[in-house]
Amino acid sequence: MNTEQLDKFGAEISGVLYQFIVRPSGIWKFIYVSPGITALYGISPEEACADHTALTRCIIDDDLEAYKASREHATQTLSFWQHEHRMRSKSGDQKWVRAQAVPEQQPDGSVLWSGMLSDITANKEAEEQLRLAKAEADRANSAKSRFLAAASHDLRQPLAALSLYVGLLKKKVAPAQGKLVADIESCAASLSELLNDLLDVSKLEAGVVVPKPTDFALDEMLNALTSVHAAEARVKGLQLRARCSSIAVRTDRQLLQRIVGNLLANAIAYTDAGGVLVACRRHQGRFWVEIWDTGIGIAADKTELIFEEFRQLDDGARNRGSGLGLAIVAKTAALLGLKVRLRSRPGRGSMFAVELPLGQAPQTEATPKAAAAAAMLRIALVEDNARLLAVLATSLGESGHAVVAASSGKELIERLDGLAPDIVVSDYRLAAKETGFEVISAVRKTFGKAVPALLITGDTDPALVRSMASRGIAVHFKPMQIDALLGYISAATAPTGP
Repeated sequence: MNTEQLDKFGAEISGVLYQFIVRPSGIWKFIYVSPGITALYGISPEEACADHTALTRCIIDDDLEAYKASREHATQTLSFWQHEHRMRSKSGDQKWVRAQAVPEQQPDGSVLWSGMLSDITANKEAEEQLRLAKAEADRANSAKSRFLAAASHDLRQPLAALSLYVGLLKKKVAPAQGKLVADIESCAASLSELLNDLLDVSKLEAGVVVPKPTDFALDEMLNALTSVHAAEARVKGLQLRARCSSIAVRTDRQLLQRIVGNLLANAIAYTDAGGVLVACRRHQGRFWVEIWDTGIGIAADKTELIFEEFRQLDDGARNRGSGLGLAIVAKTAALLGLKVRLRSRPGRGSMFAVELPLGQAPQTEATPKAAAAAAMLRIALVEDNARLLAVLATSLGESGHAVVAASSGKELIERLDGLAPDIVVSDYRLAAKETGFEVISAVRKTFGKAVPALLITGDTDPALVRSMASRGIAVHFKPMQIDALLGYISAATAPTGP
């Protein structure tokens, strides 16, 4: 192109066209700059060609070194050059500029570079706005997680005590009062379910849940789930059926079980007559586990909404639960890379299906011998909430264990009186900024051995889960039934090895 053609082309593309030549001696100079340079830099084409440093002097000092290094690399390698940098025009305006150029070797050994300068200030400002918006969203998310952690911790303390008191009360009341105790227990269980759902959502959003895929038989998992929910179905007069398959599945069993368990519980909760069917079927070349019900159904325009957090349909029937169950299903399925399908007709029922990745049939293991009766243990217990400490000590004591209870690590060491406990059970957040981890470390240091330990907490902060997991310490969350706590203690103190 001649100069006139380049000028016209530069005006059409809203950019500044330029050419500079680099001699074999290393000397370089502009031989052409289009008129658009005046609007961008406040420099005339003649000035740019007369003084090859005129444009370079406009570059912001902080960006100059990177600019020169980038240009030098392209010159040495004769490769396409592109670089973004900030500059300040003669009028004082700061702008973002993208420089691009391609090399062309000349017969005399010189290199002719032809390129374009573009004003990308608007793009950079938009990127910065997006960055700030994302940072604000991250701060809001972090604030939400901290709020959930704090609120959950404060609520779990009294709820943990309530659950344990109900367990003690069941053993002492007359049969005539059994329904009242059962109602109290049901209320405590509902509160516990809500807090557990909040914890699950918090953990999934924080990315602390890491799937551990294994091969397992699908029918074993489905039989276990239908057994758990059979009593609930019978109470409502529903028929719960399972058509299991002998296929093997490869995914995280615990997470898949939580998905199917949530869907099964939902199906029973929102079905008043008829029944629920759990079956494995092939659809479009893939295997799926499907949960069918004859319940109230979902309108077509609501099927996407039900997977949102805290979303419950305003139809008068869906007034139970936390509104988090299906959100947990969606988030967990996404974590496992599984698809979820839904078909529903209002008044006729619904079908939820979860994709099943096929696996290898697991090897059959010998049935383990029945565990011996639980032995009496010396349990070191630390909890700074006086009421919860008292009910925990009483519940563990009535289960046949010797309990050494204290409200701090120092008090515990004194009360142990030189005799090592069989296990340490400690709340995580204690008074005076002491932690349960510090208590466990102090006991192990005092007795010179790795005493088994459990942390119990109402704190849903995902950082805590990550921190304790990295130290090989199990974390269990309040509230918990005494039977569950005893199960954790039994597992932690069970002998290992042959």
